[in-house]
Amino acid sequence: MKNYFLLFITSTLLTACFSTRPKTGTDLSASYIGDRTVYNLPEGILLISIAGGKNDYENLHYVVTAFVNPLESNVGYSTYDALQIVEKFEPRLSAEIIRKIIPKKPISVLEAQNLHLQILQVANQIFKPYYDRWDLRRKYSIELDVTVFYFSNSIERRRYSNGFTSR
Repeated sequence: MKNYFLLFITSTLLTACFSTRPKTGTDLSASYIGDRTVYNLPEGILLISIAGGKNDYENLHYVVTAFVNPLESNVGYSTYDALQIVEKFEPRLSAEIIRKIIPKKPISVLEAQNLHLQILQVANQIFKPYYDRWDLRRKYSIELDVTVFYFSNSIERRRYSNGFTSR
């Protein structure tokens, strides 16, 4: 009886460990749908001069997000390897967005909506050299997008991880 129990447990574990990926065109389990890892870079806030608005300036809030997916089975690798490269390019991205995105003169509300695409273009331009030199680029797909984009005219009270709040 004990041997049958051990055989059952062993076969169950082996089946779970060595299950194959579903064939193309079939229904997929939840573990194969969606992005493997999603990483939000820190929120950026730009002060933008808006022509003809209620306020002379508006705060543009944005978040660039990286969607990380393995291109093949990566035994011995982790999506944390991919997140490291995304984290390393963030300071240069912030600096370049400030340099290239903030308009030199007041812009209209319609022109302000185009900043979404401009932020994404700058993010991809800055990230591409990092990604192209990365030794694991053939193992992971990393796509960037702007997932938060809105204007506000005040600084909200924010909680920070160390317990401080802005006033």
